[in-house]
Amino acid sequence: MSYIEIKDLMKDYISGDIITKVLKKINLEIKKSDFMALAGASGSGKTTLLNLIGGLDSCTAGEIIFDGSDLTKMSKSELCTFRRNNLGFVFQSYNLIPVLTAYENVEYPLILKKVSAIERKSIVENMLEKVGLGDKMKSRPRQLSGGQQQRVSIARALVSNPALVLADEPTANLDSVVGGSIIELIKSLNIEMGVTFLFSTHDQRIMKYADRVINLNDGKIV
Repeated sequence: MSYIEIKDLMKDYISGDIITKVLKKINLEIKKSDFMALAGASGSGKTTLLNLIGGLDSCTAGEIIFDGSDLTKMSKSELCTFRRNNLGFVFQSYNLIPVLTAYENVEYPLILKKVSAIERKSIVENMLEKVGLGDKMKSRPRQLSGGQQQRVSIARALVSNPALVLADEPTANLDSVVGGSIIELIKSLNIEMGVTFLFSTHDQRIMKYADRVINLNDGKIV
């Protein structure tokens, strides 16, 4: 049985009299513990599809059924709660809070979920150890390399034990060696924790790590 089912999903952007069809009747099934890549050139619709699945944008038509609930029918408040309880995000530009330490960046989602301080400490320290940053907990983003910052981002995405992690071009700002180590880390966490991952990439070297590759071209699955 599918964990996430996307049915006839469409997304148009309207500017004056100009309508740009970004996604054109996307149908896709994602199962629990999948490690799936969205592949395609820039402008193919990868990021838009991730944003729709993540409830960060609204579709023009179609359905996104997540474990029985249709995201397209949720209010903004319901989507906010849904994201907090079910999703983790890894961004191309890391999106860390610069004034916070690595520990504090990872801790932040747990504060939002009102997890107790004692429990937070155990969870955050364990997660930073998992991503190889046990010795960098007090470092701020500017004191970390790009690869280390992305590891903090991955720890933050996973700290709430989400059902799904969405990663948009997670290696785009990293060289091939560091990028490869990041994908290997994500894959190992996918296996260890059973978390479903959906990531976008146009890097052929990265696609080999995916269990499934979905190719997008001009807003269609090809």
